[in-house]
Amino acid sequence: NVEIGSAWSDELSDPQKNILRLYIRGNSYSVIGKKLFLEEATVKYHMNQMIQKCGFQSKQELIAAAIESTVITSMAEL
Repeated sequence: NVEIGSAWSDELSDPQKNILRLYIRGNSYSVIGKKLFLEEATVKYHMNQMIQKCGFQSKQELIAAAIESTVITSMAEL
């Protein structure tokens, strides 16, 4: 459990963590949706929920914090 902005990693759901990891690896919302069997709109929704939950203004801030916190490197591969 690591801090990401104003939240802790265990406050993010497993699907949200998977979306975050896949996005950091360069996948588009559309590709992430296909890989996780989600609609693209659902992927966008989860990304926005993570941005808000962690207290950021943009997904770039979320991505930077997630990388710095090592939440992504501690997650299992899909």
